[in-house]
Amino acid sequence: MSKTLSQQVGHRIKVRRVYLNMKQAELGRTIGIAQCYISQLERGERNLSLAQLEKIAQALHCSVLDLMDPERKVA
Repeated sequence: MSKTLSQQVGHRIKVRRVYLNMKQAELGRTIGIAQCYISQLERGERNLSLAQLEKIAQALHCSVLDLMDPERKVA
């Protein structure tokens, strides 16, 4: 069974966040959303707006494409 786009992006957010040794709560504070929402995003249970994705990419010091393209290395 293949992952949905939300699950793929969420996984890539998690990989990058863990690589940076950043906690979900820290990422949430940085972009102004709750830790539980970050958790849901990483599991692919929530959809992201483009504005949210841009904020997350900035907080994770990467590009939006890094988080969306499965061929790009995120960590």
